[in-house]
Amino acid sequence: MNAALDAHTEVVNNLDKLKQSGFYTDCFSTIDKHPSWVMPSSAITERTARELVAVSRITIVNTPDVSVRDLELWREHVAGKSGIERYKGWQRWIDVMEAEGLLIQPRHEIERTFYDGFFGKGFYDGVG
Repeated sequence: MNAALDAHTEVVNNLDKLKQSGFYTDCFSTIDKHPSWVMPSSAITERTARELVAVSRITIVNTPDVSVRDLELWREHVAGKSGIERYKGWQRWIDVMEAEGLLIQPRHEIERTFYDGFFGKGFYDGVG
């Protein structure tokens, strides 16, 4: 399971770098540890932007509204964490959301969506 979480963390970190390079002038280390400045106007092509919008549309279809309390709990338990600590925070967030009656879907459906979404369809059934 740690290998799967490590792979997920790498994907999340890469998506964050993509986001950062699309909105901000930023400096990243290259493979050989040299600094490399990235300008938003050259980092994100029109094609990349269109692909990101298409993926976003797929992922937010039928997404229920999010309450202020949902976001407060997310910030408290998940935001700012990475790797295994982010995963543990996500588990705590689900626990608190369930305890406060804020889950819109049954817990097992949320967990299935999470695991199958990040680790491949059918992963949850092998874990849960």
